[in-house]
Amino acid sequence: MKHRFKVLEEFMEVFKLKWNQLLNQRTNEEIHHHEEHSHEHSGHHSHDHESHHHSHEHSGHHSYNHDSHHHSHEHSRHHSHDHESHHHSHEHSEHHSHDHESHHHSHEHSGYHSHNHDSHHHSHDHCGHCSGHHHHEISWQRWVLAIGMFVLALFLESSVAWIANALFLLTIACIGKEVITEGIMDTIEETKHFKKFRPNVHLLMTLAALGAIFIGKFEEAAMLIVIFTIAHSLEEYVEKKSRKDMTQLLQLQPKLALKKMNHGHFEEVDASSLEIGDIIQVLNGSQISADGIIIEGMSSINQASVTGESIPVEKEVGSEVFAGTLNLTQTLLVKVTKKQQDSVLGKIITLVQEAGQSLTRTGSFLKKWEPVYVTIVLASFPVVLVIGILFLNWDFLTAFYRGMVYLIAVSPCALAASATPVTVAAISTLSRKGIFIKSGASLEKMSEVEAIAFDKTGTLTNGTPKVVAKVMDKDREFELYSILVSMEKKVNHPLAFAIVESGLAYRTYSLSVTPKVGIGLEATYRNHTYRIGKPSSFATLGKYTAIVEQWMNEGKTVVVLSEDHLVVGAVALLDTPKEEAKQVIDYFKEENIQTMLLTGDSIQTAEAIANELEVDEVRANVLPEEKANTLKEWSMKYPTIAMVGDGINDAPALVNAEVGIAMGKGTDVAMESSDIVLMNSQLDSLKTLHKVSKLMMTVTKQNLIFSLFIVIVLVLLNFLGWSDLTLGVVLHEGSTVVVLLHALRLIVTPIE
Repeated sequence: MKHRFKVLEEFMEVFKLKWNQLLNQRTNEEIHHHEEHSHEHSGHHSHDHESHHHSHEHSGHHSYNHDSHHHSHEHSRHHSHDHESHHHSHEHSEHHSHDHESHHHSHEHSGYHSHNHDSHHHSHDHCGHCSGHHHHEISWQRWVLAIGMFVLALFLESSVAWIANALFLLTIACIGKEVITEGIMDTIEETKHFKKFRPNVHLLMTLAALGAIFIGKFEEAAMLIVIFTIAHSLEEYVEKKSRKDMTQLLQLQPKLALKKMNHGHFEEVDASSLEIGDIIQVLNGSQISADGIIIEGMSSINQASVTGESIPVEKEVGSEVFAGTLNLTQTLLVKVTKKQQDSVLGKIITLVQEAGQSLTRTGSFLKKWEPVYVTIVLASFPVVLVIGILFLNWDFLTAFYRGMVYLIAVSPCALAASATPVTVAAISTLSRKGIFIKSGASLEKMSEVEAIAFDKTGTLTNGTPKVVAKVMDKDREFELYSILVSMEKKVNHPLAFAIVESGLAYRTYSLSVTPKVGIGLEATYRNHTYRIGKPSSFATLGKYTAIVEQWMNEGKTVVVLSEDHLVVGAVALLDTPKEEAKQVIDYFKEENIQTMLLTGDSIQTAEAIANELEVDEVRANVLPEEKANTLKEWSMKYPTIAMVGDGINDAPALVNAEVGIAMGKGTDVAMESSDIVLMNSQLDSLKTLHKVSKLMMTVTKQNLIFSLFIVIVLVLLNFLGWSDLTLGVVLHEGSTVVVLLHALRLIVTPIE
């Protein structure tokens, strides 16, 4: 036993030496950094520095008093920190207000942060990490050194045990520094912030390793730390893989723009400096720098980065273009209509980043209870010792060893990684398809939807009327429809556009058309007077009465043509359903989800569309504010209800729905009010959204069941005496990696 304590003392001396070297190195870097970059800011900061400075004598050990703040935390936007008795050198790219007094520390705040501080609550990113700790990449040199020492120790273990044990300890010191530091320091910091004991899984691993060393199991202690660190490196790789599509979005944000200056020449400027009204030149093959309107030129634009559409779209003068999209063929002049942060791409980036940090309800539950779970595990450790000694006839060393294995077996690594990485992978997959999620909770709710309500115009339908039927006097159909089309060409109205589009094969006559309020259009051709108007503007419809009434009862809009006050023809127009609308409605019905149509249109029009698409329930003539009330009424029967819309009048309903889904080509108001945005405005995306949300929850549940199963198996094997530290850490960390790789199903599984 004395030998074990002696080796332990040797290990602590080596570890202390390594630790002091690290701190000295870090201090020198901070001093050097302070001299070169003191007070270098890229954001807006207010600093109040006292004029006195304290010099530190660094002898390998430092005492920092951060007033309940850990100096390595990255701080989220818009926070005010009061550090007593410190003087800091900062690099910022966000807005922070700091009040400093005295000492020197280096804080780096960069770009977008994953930490939100609410009443000193540090929200750690659980994605791929057991306890949401700060992970530092381990250099390949350290990996080679650690693995080399470990392998050498294995060869020497049987011949020169004390050298082998020393190498095992050096392996732990070399590669386990982060695990041990985070286990101890993060637990201390979290405990300070929450005013209660907040242990983490790294602490469990640290205690298990130290316990193994204490009883002379040096090889198993080193094996534990090595495998644990390897597993976490794999986790980081999986996390990066699942966030790949999110990080690619950031790279799409345009950096430069060719701006037209006062002297008429174009100069390269920072795209973020562009103001509304600026004129920019977009060369063929280059990225469009800002949202705007084309004022000169026409070209094909690849909008896949914003809408998810793979086929380039033809754009001309007056067409809207988006930042981050690619101009393929011709040079364009574009008038900027939105600043960079307000652009469609800017909003998408913000949306996806926020979603990537959000948690599903399952993830939130796991995150909330993880510290409690770890506390229970630690508290139960002496119980395991007592049970082993009293009931299983273990001696103290055996009981202590089994207790170490128990700490590893019940560690919540795989449980903690069961939900959030899956959510991140799902959000990343959907963003690649032009579907943007504002929170993980919204995606989870989408998998539970019991009913889905659709707005009509622009959502289920194309949003523009089309000629669906026409009837003219016999033997004169071509002549009369040519006259009708020729008259409508003089008018700027959606119905007129539809009639003209349907009459491209007909002749065009040169007519003088006179609009008459309340009556319609009049024109004279070959001494005959022709009039176009709605049915109610004619005294009688003659032989067309029956067909016109039928069309109107079917919800169609009818335009009537008369010659010398006698009706000679009629045309029926309808805002027709989108091609994919029927199959989308059928899909939800197959999933036993109630489908509903909610519109401000007439009951005839609404029922015509509903009958064609076989929608389950219809509510028509509904005002915008009434849409929200109707949803509340429906939610009494179907608690989890989704709403799909695209207009301003849909915003109240989108807010009140459990899941609000906006079509991306709709209004900004609808997009702001929604939980999910379909940038390509394709109804097919709803099927993809629902399938991914269901797969996400399936994978999450499978991960949870698998993780719990491994814990139970490891505990049973341990109490039966069939497990050791090595097997425990291999199975435990292996299960964590399996859970994370399983999350990648959301990325690799083809879902349409």
